[in-house]
Amino acid sequence: MNALPPATASSGILTLAQLEVLGYDRFHRASAISEGRLERLRNGWFAVPGTPDGLRRAVRLGGRLTCGSALDLHGVWVLRDDLLHVSVSGNAARLRSPDDRRAKWVADEHPDVRLHWRGVPVRSHAQSGLDGVLPALAHLVTCGTTEAAIVSLDSALNTVRNGRPLLSRRQLEIMLEVIPERSSYLDLVDGRSQAGTETLVRLRLRRRGVRVKIQVQIARIGRVDLLVGDRLIIEVDSRRYHLGENYESDRRRDPALMALGFIVLRLSYYRVMFDWPAVEKEILAIIRRGEHLRLGRHRGLALADAQC
Repeated sequence: MNALPPATASSGILTLAQLEVLGYDRFHRASAISEGRLERLRNGWFAVPGTPDGLRRAVRLGGRLTCGSALDLHGVWVLRDDLLHVSVSGNAARLRSPDDRRAKWVADEHPDVRLHWRGVPVRSHAQSGLDGVLPALAHLVTCGTTEAAIVSLDSALNTVRNGRPLLSRRQLEIMLEVIPERSSYLDLVDGRSQAGTETLVRLRLRRRGVRVKIQVQIARIGRVDLLVGDRLIIEVDSRRYHLGENYESDRRRDPALMALGFIVLRLSYYRVMFDWPAVEKEILAIIRRGEHLRLGRHRGLALADAQC
């Protein structure tokens, strides 16, 4: 009999068939459950200690974790909505409470759960109770706001695993071909964005008619997140990528950029997520005064790698 695999950030679910391959017959399953090494979620589905709570609840209910709830476990940037998104088949029966496998599913008792009746154009082959990146994105595209969808699509395009992006441009095109009401997303996504907060700033400024270049190379300095006009640089911090050594490096770059005549506006995660009206007012004030424009050396230094 083999040891039970440990839980990870995105797994910990085992099916009956998988347990039997490991040598866990009925007797050994019962022993593992009584010893707390295994939890029965529903008939044929089990979890080891440390399995993500959302994943356990989705399987106990009778479905698979999907949409933003699944993408978060896959390491994709998501705008959290505090809902548990669960994909269930169109003819699903015997749904149970996500918190008690002995109790029947009653929607009114679980306002934090959003069921997705499977009908998206991308099938999932997951046997872990967790939708893969593609079906989870398809659910998000049909479920979430435009901002939520573009943030996660940008992140999936940008995130590389085993030498390949989680989402290719062609896969996105195929997905949206069968979701025509979201076809405009192709013109909004940009896989070069390094964080969801950067995507949000880009989307919100362009919605106000501001032309924004992203991931622009500045001679002798390096890449900057966003460039408006010739000299307004917007650097967008996130909790994940702008701490420790990166934090100190950013603070050394800012004076160097200002010495070259650029205006540097650095936005924290908090300001993007919770103080955007004030941030937008500040940016638009700079633009109305024309301070983002400067001819000469600044235009030569900023070598844009993207279309406006």
